[in-house]
Amino acid sequence: MSNTDFDQLLYPPIPIKESKPSNPDFTYVQQQLEEFPNLNRKFLYEEYIKRTPNPLKYSQFCESFRTWLKENSKETP
Repeated sequence: MSNTDFDQLLYPPIPIKESKPSNPDFTYVQQQLEEFPNLNRKFLYEEYIKRTPNPLKYSQFCESFRTWLKENSKETP
């Protein structure tokens, strides 16, 4: 066994996981914002990151939500 083979056995390469952030349920977000006028996006974002293994960053969350609203013909709150 060569030194290179031996090194690979001892120190195998670490696989790189490229996982996409999980998209939130924007229908739920919109329903909550409509149902509870004092609720804000930041609170819903905090709720989302608690239950999501690979969440979006807050700015991405907001931008994705704005895009979702446009695509679903909803006005921003």
